[in-house]
Amino acid sequence: MVIGVVTAIGFLALGLQTGPVAAAETLSCANEELSKTVIKKHNKKFKKIEVLGIVGDGVTVERFSIWQDEPGGGKVTGKKKKENQTSPDAKIIGDGNFKVRAERRNNGDGRVYHISIRATDAQNAICVAFLKVSVLKNKNADPDVAGLPLFDSTCKRDCPKAPTG
Repeated sequence: MVIGVVTAIGFLALGLQTGPVAAAETLSCANEELSKTVIKKHNKKFKKIEVLGIVGDGVTVERFSIWQDEPGGGKVTGKKKKENQTSPDAKIIGDGNFKVRAERRNNGDGRVYHISIRATDAQNAICVAFLKVSVLKNKNADPDVAGLPLFDSTCKRDCPKAPTG
């Protein structure tokens, strides 16, 4: 087993590989990126995000978790009010794609979504990547202002906080 830690463009990727893998086919999460990392307009609509840059033979992005640094369930306002809460704030839509809600608390510093993915390839190699998407407080805000605790973005009601320690 080979274990490598790579820091690339503000992202932390931990690559784990098992089994015989040819050098040209090696699964790598070292250059992963998201199709969008900053959302400037907070209109409560879902924004589709794609995971890009994972290379290997027959790569499948198979597992996600999405957490956010603010509690979910903001109030819906306006004429299109369908329910009292806007949860969930993220949806996993498959094959390297997910959606996050362009929402943040008015009294906060912006929302940061923390996304973890797991990818496998045809040789059963595994890589794991940790990425972020920020919904800015305003157009000049720092996109990397993340707070704790984290809350499950895919939860609909009574969402748990992430375990700490």
